[in-house]
Amino acid sequence: MACSEFLMVLSAVPIKYFIEEVALGSEGNIMHYAYVALAMMIIGWAVARSQSKMGINRNDVYWRSWRIWWSYGNRAILRQSARWHTQNGTGEKESIVGKNITRFQTMFDELLFNTTPAALRIIYTCVFMTWIRWEFGLFMLAVVVGFMLVLRYTEKLLFKNREEFQ
Repeated sequence: MACSEFLMVLSAVPIKYFIEEVALGSEGNIMHYAYVALAMMIIGWAVARSQSKMGINRNDVYWRSWRIWWSYGNRAILRQSARWHTQNGTGEKESIVGKNITRFQTMFDELLFNTTPAALRIIYTCVFMTWIRWEFGLFMLAVVVGFMLVLRYTEKLLFKNREEFQ
C-alpha cells in the first residue's frame, strides 16, 4: 500500500521536469523531453500495476474478513438460549448479525483502503513539496497541521451527535 501511494505521488515528478523544460523554451534539449516522456511512461505503468494489485488485495481482504466475521456472528447466535431462538425468527437473527457485520466491515474497509492511503498520500506529498522547494513543504506542513486541528475540533463537536445515532 505504501509503495502504491508512493508511486502515485512520484508520478508528478516527471511532470515537474517537463514543465521546467517547456519554461526553458528554445534552450531546452530534445533528449530531456524524451527522458521525461520515458519516465512518465515507466512510472505510469508502475502506478497502474500497483493500483491493480491493490484492487485485488482489497477484494481478497474483503471476502476473507466477510467469512471470518459471519462465522463469528453465527457462532454468537448459536450460543444464545433456546428461548431466544424461539422468540426470534430466522430473518430477525440474520438481520441482527448482518446489520452489525456490515457496519463493522464498512468501517474496516474505509480505514484500511481509503483513510490510510489518503494519509500516506498526504505525507508523501509533503515530502515531495519540500523536495521541490522548502517553502512549499513548510506551507504544506502548516496546511496539514491546520487540517488536523480543525478535524480534531469538529470531531469533539460531532461525537455527541454520532453517539445518538448508534
